[in-house]
Amino acid sequence: MPIDDLYTLMCDCPEIQEGHEWKDGDLYVYRMPEGYPHGQFTDVRLVYPNSEWPRDKAIWLPDQDDLDGMLDLPLPELVYKFMYFCDRYEGTTGGEVWGEFNEYCQQFTSMKQLKLAFYMKEKRHKIWDGKSWEAQDIDLLRGSGLDKS
Repeated sequence: MPIDDLYTLMCDCPEIQEGHEWKDGDLYVYRMPEGYPHGQFTDVRLVYPNSEWPRDKAIWLPDQDDLDGMLDLPLPELVYKFMYFCDRYEGTTGGEVWGEFNEYCQQFTSMKQLKLAFYMKEKRHKIWDGKSWEAQDIDLLRGSGLDKS
């Protein structure tokens, strides 16, 4: 399975990794030593029933269902908040055109990346700066297009 390096980097943080209880079907990778000729991560691997493997260095890659579960919102609220999170016009209803991503969301190239960014903003008050998650004071988010919590 091909690896999405950006999604893997986004997942490699305490907010996602700590407290995760491994289950059959989870996807994970290992970070490789610097200079490894085949990239910074192994291929994506799958947890099999009764499998033994070194979990302490594994990076868990949540799938769409995992991300939805981490958000723990009723579907109508999830859709509403996600739409506002992504929308260029920050949810205005005065005849504005909907459907264009705001500048922050344009950096993401997959739905998993986008939904993980939504989770981190919604539940952890952090935003992706292109390299790592940065804590944001919720008052600083107001008016930025990322304050629709």
